[in-house]
Amino acid sequence: MTIQVGTGGSKFRHSVIDDHDLYDFAITPLKNATIVKVHYSDRLAFFTNFYGLGSRSVVSEIEAVD
Repeated sequence: MTIQVGTGGSKFRHSVIDDHDLYDFAITPLKNATIVKVHYSDRLAFFTNFYGLGSRSVVSEIEAVD
C-alpha cells in the first residue's frame, strides 16, 4: 500500500499491512478521504524490495483523527 504522508502532495510512504482485518479497516477511511494516523515501524529486510529499498514499513495500527 502506498499512502501520502504529511500535508504536502509530494511525500509518499510504501507500507506493508500483513493483517487482513487492518487492511480492510484502512481501505474504508481512504475511500471516504478521512484523515488517519498510521502507526508503523521501519524494519530492515534481508532483500531489496520492488522499490530498491533494503527496509520496509510495517503498519501496526490505524486510527481516525477527529
